[in-house]
Amino acid sequence: MKKNQHLKILIILFLVVLLIFIAGLAGRGITLFDVADLLFIRPASNIVSHINKTKAQIHKLSSLTKTKLQLEKENTKLKKEISILEERIKLIQGIYEENERLKNILGLKERYGFKYKVGTVVSILTDNFNTIIINRGERDGIKINMPVVCTYDGKTINLVGIVIDTSSNFSKVQIVTDPDFYVGAKDMQTGEISIAQGNGKNLSIIIKISLPKMQNGDLITTTGVSDIYPENIIIGKISNIKKKSSFTTEIIISPYVDFNTLYEVMVIYEK
Repeated sequence: MKKNQHLKILIILFLVVLLIFIAGLAGRGITLFDVADLLFIRPASNIVSHINKTKAQIHKLSSLTKTKLQLEKENTKLKKEISILEERIKLIQGIYEENERLKNILGLKERYGFKYKVGTVVSILTDNFNTIIINRGERDGIKINMPVVCTYDGKTINLVGIVIDTSSNFSKVQIVTDPDFYVGAKDMQTGEISIAQGNGKNLSIIIKISLPKMQNGDLITTTGVSDIYPENIIIGKISNIKKKSSFTTEIIISPYVDFNTLYEVMVIYEK
């Protein structure tokens, strides 16, 4: 009973204090709504505002994540499209280059009287044997000792070598740098005629005179005296002149043909 009485007294005191507090506020022009606004409405409003800001930030972050994923997807798609376009460009470039080579080869028929078969280099053995393999053989009428040439501009022809072996579909060509290769050579500037021999990397001419007229940069071609090689096929240019002795001079000729990139050749079967 005493506990209930004490509780009632406390409640009455609380109500009295509350009434006095409200009366004091009323005396200052503060209403009960103002108190509720201060104690409950404003804090609740701040909490709601904070929640809304948090939701907005989460939404923004989610949008950024979606945008990043979308950009990554589009970037991957663009990379694939670029790769496809690059492959197409390479294909078109290859077709264009092949077309230019064939045009150059066909253009020779109007400038030279000899007949030839066009072949493709399928193997290059320049390190040890100084030979190449082409995809033309006995079935194409190719025979041993037929000269092999190429062109870069469709106007001039360059000496590649000579056929030294054949099979039904392929032929082995000894290139001009082989030490066993010999060809009659003419200096187009001086008219001097001699014999050029392969030395593994270039060709050499050994001249038994003290002061040859040949100079660096002179163009060296075939003489046309041989039954094998037509006249004026370009062998190369003089790149060095070495004095071997009082009466001997070695002339170094650099071939015009780049055997590392050689692709299409022509086998002359009739001069």
